[in-house]
Amino acid sequence: MAGRGLFLFLFLCGMSVNISMVQAQRLSDRTNATAFRSSKELRKKHQSSTKVYPVIIKKNTQNTLNGNPCFTEETRKMGFEYLVMPKGTAPYKNEWSRFWRNFGVKTKLCFTRGPWWKATLNKKYKDCQYQTGDYTPHF
Repeated sequence: MAGRGLFLFLFLCGMSVNISMVQAQRLSDRTNATAFRSSKELRKKHQSSTKVYPVIIKKNTQNTLNGNPCFTEETRKMGFEYLVMPKGTAPYKNEWSRFWRNFGVKTKLCFTRGPWWKATLNKKYKDCQYQTGDYTPHF
């Protein structure tokens, strides 16, 4: 009988300590919420300036508007960047490795931006071309 009483006493003491620890944790979570929010905002702000984007590798600068800030911003909004690498340069020395690299990025774009991402990008390409004066009519 004494064993049961001791067990019951220790059980109740343990439960009360556990409940007070949970309440203390909740209180500290509430006080740290504002600090967490501000640190999360700081990380997000820092991340936007240093984000690494997936790359689509092109052999030449055709249809990339290389150096145009408008088009670079549009491709980053879509979630990738163009990288111009002439044929045979490292790390993509052959067409096969370049193809698989681009295939992965383009497949991801199909799922994140929809199957018509290329048509949307071409429209933005033309808009940026006209806005910055990079357009030359062909007669």
